[in-house]
Amino acid sequence: MTRLYIVSPACRVLVPYEADILREGGFKPAAYFANLALPTLAACAPPDFQPELCDERVSPVDLEHPAPFVFITCNSRQYPRMRELAREFRARGKIVVVGGPFPTLTPEAVRPYCDVLVKGELEEVATQVFADLRAGCAKPEYDGGWADMERSPLPRWDLYPNDRTMVAAVQTSRGCPYDCSFCEVIQVYGRKPRLKTPAQVLREVTEVYARGYRSIFLTDDNLCAIPPRAKEMLKALAGWNATHADDPAQFFTQMTMTASKDPEMLDLCARAGLVHVYIGIESPDNASLKEASKRPNLHLDIAQALQAFYARGISVIGSMIVGFDSDGPDVFTRYERFISEVPLPIIQIAPLVLTRGTPLHTKLQAENRLSGEDLLLDRTWVTNLKPLQMTRAELLDGLERLSYRLYAPDAFAAR
Repeated sequence: MTRLYIVSPACRVLVPYEADILREGGFKPAAYFANLALPTLAACAPPDFQPELCDERVSPVDLEHPAPFVFITCNSRQYPRMRELAREFRARGKIVVVGGPFPTLTPEAVRPYCDVLVKGELEEVATQVFADLRAGCAKPEYDGGWADMERSPLPRWDLYPNDRTMVAAVQTSRGCPYDCSFCEVIQVYGRKPRLKTPAQVLREVTEVYARGYRSIFLTDDNLCAIPPRAKEMLKALAGWNATHADDPAQFFTQMTMTASKDPEMLDLCARAGLVHVYIGIESPDNASLKEASKRPNLHLDIAQALQAFYARGISVIGSMIVGFDSDGPDVFTRYERFISEVPLPIIQIAPLVLTRGTPLHTKLQAENRLSGEDLLLDRTWVTNLKPLQMTRAELLDGLERLSYRLYAPDAFAAR
């Protein structure tokens, strides 16, 4: 049996639900959302490999682990720590395999730090990767492309530290049919959504439920991307939850505002036990929405759309972006007025950040309007954009002041 160590590095910048505050209070470290990548990677290992998982948010990395092969999954915020860990493991003679969204979009930045780089999704090339590792002839790079989700294995939640996370993660699809110019989802996962069957989803839900989870994040970037399929899956979840009526599960997910126009979809969401949705509002201005190619939100009555969710007991967390070319110095006042007028208690506002491979990144790079991409890796509020109508400092300072005003106790209580 060959041991395999699979690591998800900590982010240098903590997002709000990374519970380092627990450490300060003397408690064991914990995280809000479980890390789906780790048990999924473990499930791709053949029977003669013995995977062990390390989510560095909740447990320290064992640099002396005896496994000859170390897999490290990496998004952009994990990149600095990935480099550190890869150096340490390689210095100890380990074969380091790195994959994930950041290596897929930016392989040249990752290649110097690993022995094997996996672009795309592991499922389609897992058999070859492990066979080559076993034989001692692994290639420098593999490209898994986009996997057939119906062949994706059941994640190995039996290996994960489930006692240190609050919300499980189940993925029912990958990909999004929209082409928002700032979003890397279609570059990483494609524009044609690839779907798991309802039976697969129920197996995963049953597995995490059996491990004690009652809150489950459906991690799809757009759960309702294909409405007929989404409705079929929601009906299956509703039926499953009905059989657990004495102790039901609650679901969170992400979707577009267009779902507000489909009463049947929203009714099914409520029946299935969906209680929270995360929706990209991006901007109340049609000029910015056109620049972002955010077609679903154009000419939409956002207040009315939000009420469609609330009428069914579904809360909405909204996200907005500042920094589009149509955003001048008055954007902060306009956003504050808009947010005060819509029923949206929880709103996340961030500066526009351009990820490599996205259409807007390509456009602005050609215009010489990007710089400081290294800063994106270790700061919370930062942008690689040179704004058109204000300086970068004005953008970030205005955003900070706006956020403090929005979350002043009286303003928050009013919303």
